[in-house]
This record gives sequence, C-alpha cells and structure tokens, in this order.
Amino acid sequence: MGAKQKKYRIAGTAYPLEDLPDSGLPDEVLSFIHNYLQEDEIRAFTSGSTGKPKEIFLKTAHMRSSALKTLRFLELKEGQSCLLCLSPKYI
Repeated sequence: MGAKQKKYRIAGTAYPLEDLPDSGLPDEVLSFIHNYLQEDEIRAFTSGSTGKPKEIFLKTAHMRSSALKTLRFLELKEGQSCLLCLSPKYI
C-alpha cells in the first residue's frame, strides 16, 4: 500500500501540491505557496512604504508561528476563512 499523498485545502477543495495550478489562484499566490511548502526560507520584499522595497528572507517556521498566533488572536476555527488583503509579493 502506497503512502497517502498530502493535500492542501483551498476554498474548501483539497489539492495535491502538483495540482495547485488548477485551483484558480493567481500565479503570484501559487508561486508563494510552492516556495513556502518546499523551502526553509522565503524571499520577499518590504512594502516600500518608506522608500524602495527591500529584499528580505523569512524563515517559513517563523511565518507559520506568526500565522498560528494570528489565527488564535482572531479566534478563527477550522472551516472559517479570511481575506488576504495584501499581495504575497510584499511583506
């Protein structure tokens, strides 16, 4: 019996990693998801609100920790969703 393939849930639908491009998400979001799931660090840019956007590298473990703290603060539960109001290109 083969290993069970991990799936990622987006808007209520589960996708294997290789099928995410068929999810209807914008290319920059798909790129971010692929990098996040496969790398220890993510290359990102600051927003540039005080000048030219600067390149930064963020550890995915730190991003995961921050996301979990945000979920707890907002009291979001499994099955609920929220709106991403910023481009994943900028932090």
